[in-house]
Amino acid sequence: MPSTAALVQNTIDHLNLNCERLKEKRKVARQDLEERIAATRQNGKTLNGLVADVFKDPHFWPEFFTVYLIRLGNIAKNFLVQNNYTG
Repeated sequence: MPSTAALVQNTIDHLNLNCERLKEKRKVARQDLEERIAATRQNGKTLNGLVADVFKDPHFWPEFFTVYLIRLGNIAKNFLVQNNYTG
């Protein structure tokens, strides 16, 4: 039986998730998120409000959801758990 890592890599390869077009879009999403984080901090606010804004609508997740989830870490994970995220 293949390992989880092998299955993940097979999915990435099969769906061509590392093509230049998607890599560029992820880069733009990350830059936009970094700007939002910087603005939030400059305004003296915590990231909790930003997380609530990003994940407020369970029917409309942000494009490149995983970029947000990984970057916002436990704050995002805790918010999603508290709001019954089951994805």
